[in-house]
Amino acid sequence: MRWMAAIVAANTLVWGGVADTADSTHWATGTVLQKRLNEQLVILRVNNPLRKAIRQISQAYRVAILIDRRVDPDQKLDVSLKDVSLESALQTIARRLGLGTSRLGNVVYLGPARAADGLRGVAAALEKEVRRLPSAVQRKYLLPKRLVWEDFATPRELVDQLARDSGLKITGLEKVPHDLWAAADLPPSSLIDRLTLIAFQFDLTFEVADGGRRLKLATLPSE
Repeated sequence: MRWMAAIVAANTLVWGGVADTADSTHWATGTVLQKRLNEQLVILRVNNPLRKAIRQISQAYRVAILIDRRVDPDQKLDVSLKDVSLESALQTIARRLGLGTSRLGNVVYLGPARAADGLRGVAAALEKEVRRLPSAVQRKYLLPKRLVWEDFATPRELVDQLARDSGLKITGLEKVPHDLWAAADLPPSSLIDRLTLIAFQFDLTFEVADGGRRLKLATLPSE
């Protein structure tokens, strides 16, 4: 199947099978997500601030895309692509802005190139620690849930709430600087991935302690 899309300054999306009014909570996941990323676009025309353009693409193709806090969401994106896959289109957009892309679970991450290269490794290292824990504790970390927050949410509160919702204690929250984030609604993912997607944007990760009952925020190593 070939997709045909035109995204323009007037915020219209034209194609018989997709509309930009799609419910953004019905995200493509798993094999459906990979199939969607592999689909060929006939035309992709973007001329909007980055956040607005990415939101349009995300909602039109029901692919969850998270922009790192270190990326200016208001920078202008003006690009026209033809006969490429959605995944290639996102990679091209990233390169033109000096950024990188990565995929963590059911979320496509758009951020600084070096950060994008390391995202999955950071989550994998935390998962390796978790896999050593008793199965009952592992389930707390591996159970998939949506990650949702409203405008002006603070990442420190998000991390704290995620831990408390899973019956975990967390230390080192002072390492997360005060920040205000735009609203987001991301598809179900493990607690490992949800915590990583937030803390990683501050060059932070987590160490497992007390048999998995406590998490400690730690600075990512330089390499």
